[in-house]
Amino acid sequence: MTTPEQLARLQARAIENPMEEPAFFQALLTAVLYVHLPLSDDSGKVRLICFTRPDGITVIPVFSDDVKAHAAARGAARVVAVVGRELFESAPGATWMLDPNDVSCTLYPEEIVALLRSGCVPIVQRHDAGDPTVVRAARPEDAWIGEAAVRAALSFKAISEVYLLEVAREEPQRTSGLLVVLAVSQLYSEQAVRAVGVALVACPQVPRLPVDVTVYDSGEPPEWLVASHIGPLWHRGYDGASSQASSNDR
Repeated sequence: MTTPEQLARLQARAIENPMEEPAFFQALLTAVLYVHLPLSDDSGKVRLICFTRPDGITVIPVFSDDVKAHAAARGAARVVAVVGRELFESAPGATWMLDPNDVSCTLYPEEIVALLRSGCVPIVQRHDAGDPTVVRAARPEDAWIGEAAVRAALSFKAISEVYLLEVAREEPQRTSGLLVVLAVSQLYSEQAVRAVGVALVACPQVPRLPVDVTVYDSGEPPEWLVASHIGPLWHRGYDGASSQASSNDR
C-alpha cells in the first residue's frame, strides 16, 4: 500500500518534474483515494458524483487525501475511501479528475486502461513548436507509428483523419522529427492526443526520431498541411466507416 505521506511526496515530485509522473500514477493504484457519493441514495447501487467542466467534459472527481475530499464536499456529499485500483476498475470508460480544487490532473479512459494493464501512463508535455518549415511524407520504416495512431483513432470516434509526416522547423532544412496530425473536434483534442500517446507507448519499437502529436479542428486543416499536398493515412467516412488513404490523395 502507498501511504498518504508517500503519495503526497510523489505528487509533489510529479508537479515539479513531469518525468516523475509515471511513479506517481503507479502509486495511485495502491493508495487510498477518496470520492463523493450522494448523501442519500435508495437506488441500491453505488453512484459516484460527477460534474461537467466548463469545456464540456464530464469527470468524476477523486481526491488524494480525505481533507481535500471533505473540503470539496462541504457537507453536501458523503466521502468514501477506496483503494485506487478498485476505484478505477469500478467505472470503466470514465474520465477522472484528481484533486480538482487543487493541482488538478485529468486521467482519460485510455490512460486508465493502460495504468491498470501495465502500471504506466505516458508522459505528455505541451509545447508550441510553431508551424513546420518543411513537410514531407514519413519514411516506410516509420509506418508503425502511423499504424499505432490509426488503431487509436479506430476506437475514438471524434478523430476523423490521421496523418504521419516527417517535419523540420529550422534552417538549414534538416529533419527534426515525426509529426502525427489528428483531425478532431476541439472538445476532445487533449484526450485524442493522450490516446495516441498510449497507443505509441504500447508498441515494442523505439522511434528513430522524436514524435510529436498535433491536432486541428475537423474540416479546418492548417495552411501548411494543405500546401504539403500530403493526404491522410486514414480517414473516417460520413457514415462512420473508416478507410486507408494514399499519401498522395491531396
